[in-house]
Amino acid sequence: MPPTAIDTVRWHLDKRWLVLRWTAARDAGGLRGYQVLHAGRVVKTVPGTTYTASARGARGVWKVRAVDRGGNVGEATSVKVR
Repeated sequence: MPPTAIDTVRWHLDKRWLVLRWTAARDAGGLRGYQVLHAGRVVKTVPGTTYTASARGARGVWKVRAVDRGGNVGEATSVKVR
């Protein structure tokens, strides 16, 4: 079974950085990490619940989804950065 979906993704954007933070997903077998997507592409897989990117080109839709140790991918949660 895939991990649970992430409940909420929050963002903060200043002149230099975009910071995304989200609630942890759950999975009985344990999580490998979280895939962070922008413009439909995976930009990074991170082990925790925070991702920081350059503010340049950061506007648009971001998605985060959990990946468990078995490689199962959970449903993505979206946030629009304005």
